[in-house]
Amino acid sequence: MRPRLTCLLCVGLLGAATWLHALDVPRCGDLFIIGGGLRPDNAAVIQRMIASAGGRERARFVLFPSAAKNLDPARQVGELLIRYGLSRDRVMVLDLMPENAARQAFDPDVVNHIRSATGAFLSGGDQFRITRALLRPDGTPTPALAALKEMWRRGGVIAGSSAGASVQSARMLDAAGLPDDLLDEGMDALDFGISRDVRRRGLLITAGLGFFSSGIVDQHFSQYRGRLARLARASIEDRVRFGFGVDENTAMIVSHDGQIEVAGNGNLTVVDVQSARCQDGPLGCRISAVRVSLLQTGDRFNPARGLMTIRPEKKPMQEGAQDFSGNHLIADMAGPGAIPWSMIFGLAENSSPRQEGITLRYNERFGHGYRFVLAKTDRTAIYGGYADHFFSYAIDGVRLDIAPIVSTRQDPQEVLPVDLPPGPERMVLESLWFRGILLANDRRRLRPLEPITRAEWATAIAQTVHLVAPRRNPPKVADAPLTADVVEAIVRVVAAGLMTLDGDGHICPDQPLKRGEAVESLARLAERCGLENPPFKPFSFADETEVPFANRAAVRRVVRTGLLSLNEERRLRPAASLTRLEAAEALYRVIGFAW
Repeated sequence: MRPRLTCLLCVGLLGAATWLHALDVPRCGDLFIIGGGLRPDNAAVIQRMIASAGGRERARFVLFPSAAKNLDPARQVGELLIRYGLSRDRVMVLDLMPENAARQAFDPDVVNHIRSATGAFLSGGDQFRITRALLRPDGTPTPALAALKEMWRRGGVIAGSSAGASVQSARMLDAAGLPDDLLDEGMDALDFGISRDVRRRGLLITAGLGFFSSGIVDQHFSQYRGRLARLARASIEDRVRFGFGVDENTAMIVSHDGQIEVAGNGNLTVVDVQSARCQDGPLGCRISAVRVSLLQTGDRFNPARGLMTIRPEKKPMQEGAQDFSGNHLIADMAGPGAIPWSMIFGLAENSSPRQEGITLRYNERFGHGYRFVLAKTDRTAIYGGYADHFFSYAIDGVRLDIAPIVSTRQDPQEVLPVDLPPGPERMVLESLWFRGILLANDRRRLRPLEPITRAEWATAIAQTVHLVAPRRNPPKVADAPLTADVVEAIVRVVAAGLMTLDGDGHICPDQPLKRGEAVESLARLAERCGLENPPFKPFSFADETEVPFANRAAVRRVVRTGLLSLNEERRLRPAASLTRLEAAEALYRVIGFAW
């Protein structure tokens, strides 16, 4: 298995370039758009930033504390630059805050300091404080901002971390109307859409400073909640083709020609919404066909052409050679690290074609939320290899779809199926229902005496035993329409030899499972799960001639192990349908519950 040390996830995209926003990139200095949490030992970013501003002997930085409520964050950046070789007289913290901007943003001394610098750093905090400090009430630049743009146009560096990253784009986003910074901003973006007022629920999109014109920037991307959902919706709603999510301690470095390079030890996530759709309504937001890609240090992306360039150390990863086969539902897709984990271990290093996850918000017992499906397509490309002593990935063109769901947070006693029988059968059915092995219908009915279908049997087996999907040449299920979950279960069960497809690849999902077919499945399950085979005692059953000779030993095994019973007339009835209760009793014994 490849090392799981800091996964340097790489991003890229394929496709035509220009969309609704023209990428008119002037020949200016570099932009350092840092996702927050810049560590003092990140020489790859800090030394590069100093070099781009003229090097230790020539660089002169002005530091903007405007996003914070005091000068301390900017002073810490200044000490960091000095530690990396700048003399103290070449680092200046500007006392320019929203509270004093009416004076300081117009002060000739402040303007001259900015104009004479070769680099500027916008520290973190609240990005709206930066725009309030540098823009007039009517949205036009103050003299301080005009000087900053003049410095940049002649080749100076613009750098910023966290809020100082978001504010560099032409369009800037933030949560609106959330009472707690730790609440899921992605859920608010999906539930309430785009807000025009910071006091209202939803996602607020306003004008940034306009240094970066190739898309919307989001920061703390893999570390904070729900950033993928909010970036995808913001890009679609604002009609901007690309959204760029930058991880902490990671920078996207934008050169004068608009090309982007990743530096640092985190990920750059790129969303391409050129073909995406967003449908909003009373029952939630549906987003489809977003392309998601991941980049890591040394990888490049060209927004003008929508193309990525991968570090040469990383080579295409062949389908079927992954470390893992099959993944699990991500219970909190909005949680920190969920998206890169899904992209790498759920897809890149996994033979599974998709990774699913959910995010939920509860009000007492009622929960609502969204299902996320990340899926490989025929345009997905995955690369991997050792770079800077770590195994690094690049993942290009995964499809993202988001759909609303509901859930309840109740004691199972309150939502039990309404048709559970009395007696020992009740415990059997309860056990399998609660664990999702045998499902009730939308009227809360388990229908224990009805036949179990072949698709239901396949999914029940897949929930009962651990089955690994084949990494190469999986069985092809020709029946349609079937949900992806059912198809995946059938593939696993067929590959394990527990069921068979017909010659045309059909499972005949809605047909009842015959008891004779169940015998074959159960005999193989008994062997697979190590069920003790009782001492052989020859016995016959009345309809033995109706069972092929090769299958009669299987009948005797499943009967002796108690997985299936003969009737009072000692008949197997191989052509009769297996009931859902009989299926539940058999799988209950295969599992071997202790109660």
